[in-house]
Amino acid sequence: MTSRLPSKLISAVVAVLLTSGGLLPGLADAKDKPKARDAIAELPVTGKVFLVPNSSDAYVTLNGEGALRLYTAMAAKLRADACREGRKIKWVGNLSCSLAKDGKSADCDFGLNHKNGKLSPGQPC
Repeated sequence: MTSRLPSKLISAVVAVLLTSGGLLPGLADAKDKPKARDAIAELPVTGKVFLVPNSSDAYVTLNGEGALRLYTAMAAKLRADACREGRKIKWVGNLSCSLAKDGKSADCDFGLNHKNGKLSPGQPC
């Protein structure tokens, strides 16, 4: 089952990812961009949630400018994306962000248990 995530929920999830343990301390280093602590409400993202039947697990996919900025800011080793041919992926904890072949867009994935709030890796291939 796929459903649209409300923008406030997406913003809240991104806020948690950004602030938990300093996940992305260098989100925006350029002087014309807001610093990570200020950028939370300013990240334009869209996304989808995939609910696992008979489970409290959900997989979340974020995309849009916010996902591209998350990918760019991640201080992680760049790898080939095993699930999507021609794409590059970075992992930080349970968050993975994959860059499109043209380098102009990205998707970020993670899992979320909607009963206990714990994060897990995103949707499997």
